[in-house]
Amino acid sequence: MEYLFENFDFINLVFYKEKKNYRILETKENNQVKLIFNTPILNIPFGKETYMNKDLLNLEFPMDGNNELFNFLSMMRSIDNFFYKLSVDNKLRGTMINKNSLNASLINNIKNKVYMSSIKYKNKFDPLIRTHINKDCKFYCENGLINLSDLKDKKGTFTLELSHVWINEYSYGLVWLVNSGNL
Repeated sequence: MEYLFENFDFINLVFYKEKKNYRILETKENNQVKLIFNTPILNIPFGKETYMNKDLLNLEFPMDGNNELFNFLSMMRSIDNFFYKLSVDNKLRGTMINKNSLNASLINNIKNKVYMSSIKYKNKFDPLIRTHINKDCKFYCENGLINLSDLKDKKGTFTLELSHVWINEYSYGLVWLVNSGNL
């Protein structure tokens, strides 16, 4: 089951251990739902990249005064801030564990680790969000499907999923999946 951002509540998140990562779901009306976000128009400056056998896509926020884009980036920053606070804010950590005991494993594993944002800022350049391409992801344009190798310098709207929290010895961060794109 999936839903869009308008009804999202951080406190209802549940984290399920899967191998080395934690799956992120929200409890909504006694169901576990994926966190799905529809983006405004974003740029693909570099095309598909591969890192550790995973297909990645950097999506750029063209900061040209577009209010919808600014609001979306602000929402993404709020998500970042929440996940940063999970490692340092004892009151928030306690609230999340009291809401669902499944959260204790993740919260204890990230305590005192450094949060690594998926949003990257580089001096004069517009911000980027680093995403993983879902294995079932399709990119569409007016003429039909677009091959992954043809994404460079395109722009469009995307369906993103806040999928997992990754953790290593010193840090942790979010895995954002691109589930589809309309270019």
